[in-house]
Amino acid sequence: LTSQEENVFWSQMLLTGIKGSQKYMEIKDLLSIETTWKTIKEYFPQAQVYYHNLLSKGEVNKINSVKKTKSTKYFGIVNGGIENSVEVFTYSSFSKLKLEKMVVNGRQTIIIGDESKNVFTSFYEPIGENLELDISFPMVLKDDKGNRWDIFGEAIEGPKKGTKLASPSFFHAELWAWNFFYKNNVTMHN
Repeated sequence: LTSQEENVFWSQMLLTGIKGSQKYMEIKDLLSIETTWKTIKEYFPQAQVYYHNLLSKGEVNKINSVKKTKSTKYFGIVNGGIENSVEVFTYSSFSKLKLEKMVVNGRQTIIIGDESKNVFTSFYEPIGENLELDISFPMVLKDDKGNRWDIFGEAIEGPKKGTKLASPSFFHAELWAWNFFYKNNVTMHN
């Protein structure tokens, strides 16, 4: 992320300014889901596609014509604090829709992934609640009070309908990037 006019550079993975007048300032991140067009088309047929009109068709064709090598992405959750670290998960360890729980940033955290849909996300589990996997994708979580949450963390059914689960900062990146930005302070989960 950059603003060349102001000579400011931001690191998405470090969540902070790294150059210019906003160096060391933290940025607020937003929940986003990375997946495939197939998953979007199948489960979210009304989804809209963002088109950036500043990117000419010629530039798109040039980008698409570049030979791309297959990369292996890892899902990582930033564990903040005095020494930032990251909890990293392989896609293959979630070959089908699966839920894991662990403590991240001092809070019980739910990790949900499904390699077959190329989906990973994470939410903080509300204190005193015990959320379980809902296998009716795009619904992914449920509780014993009739609440059901979708892949974006929004309660779609039940008494909490319309509320959203809080989420830690997470990204999808290659392993070298996690090691580079977090100075080998990376915990791998298989």
